[in-house]
Amino acid sequence: MKLEFAKRMAVLTLLNVLVVACGESSPSSSGNAGPVDGPVQDSASGPDDTNEIPCAARRVLQQTCQQCHSRPPKNDAPFPLVRRSDVLRRGRNGNTVRELMIVELESGAMPLAPVTMTAEARATLLSWARDGAPSVVPQTCSETQVSDEDWFDE
Repeated sequence: MKLEFAKRMAVLTLLNVLVVACGESSPSSSGNAGPVDGPVQDSASGPDDTNEIPCAARRVLQQTCQQCHSRPPKNDAPFPLVRRSDVLRRGRNGNTVRELMIVELESGAMPLAPVTMTAEARATLLSWARDGAPSVVPQTCSETQVSDEDWFDE
């Protein structure tokens, strides 16, 4: 278990070197991509469009992904996944973090152990990402909209 975690952390470190933010842009519709070039720079001055992420997808990001992909990132995560604009960042080679998320979630490479995600939570996040990470009218999500036992392994 520790060896697999170390291998995944090495991959994330490599991705950290390969991913770069070149500002925001519209999501790509390709749906498949390798990593973006160079590290994504955390821009605190960017728009706070967190409330434009649909509640179900935001809940998965908050409860699972943001254990490492927080603002600022922890545990050597290469970028935050807090704002919608974080997900839409595009690297120099044209790939977006959204595209990288799809690849990592489909392959089961994310989340890294010991963090887990149910199949339903994975499907929710993948569906949102595959659809281009569309925005919703800014909204506040209540804790009772989705219960933890519906989405996350304990």
